[in-house]
Amino acid sequence: MKKFLTVLKYLAILTLLLVILVGVFFHKEIKMKAAEEYLFQADTHLGEGKRDLAIEKFKKALLLSPGHIDALVAVSLALYQEERYPEARIYAEKGLKQIELQEAFEHAENMLLLTGIVSESQKENPLKLD
Repeated sequence: MKKFLTVLKYLAILTLLLVILVGVFFHKEIKMKAAEEYLFQADTHLGEGKRDLAIEKFKKALLLSPGHIDALVAVSLALYQEERYPEARIYAEKGLKQIELQEAFEHAENMLLLTGIVSESQKENPLKLD
């Protein structure tokens, strides 16, 4: 009987851990879907020329998913276009930290321009040093 109660206790603990793990997984999924919805709304606002609203939605997406590279790149570009350079640089630097090697080639040029590492003239003439 004692063995049975011990086994039952361990089964209850395992069940509780499983419930917690499933809850954490679904919580992450829900946050990610909400972040994607904010990104969609931000893109819609950009298409309508409402950059201020787009920036607001990008930031909401980043609250839910702080390392979302597409949101980091998009908000830094939108802020740059609004001439909010210090804020754009902050998001660009966060984006650079998040970019993995494969994604680096897709976004590196914009991120380097935004952080001031590469100037416009170097973009035009990569071999010319300023």
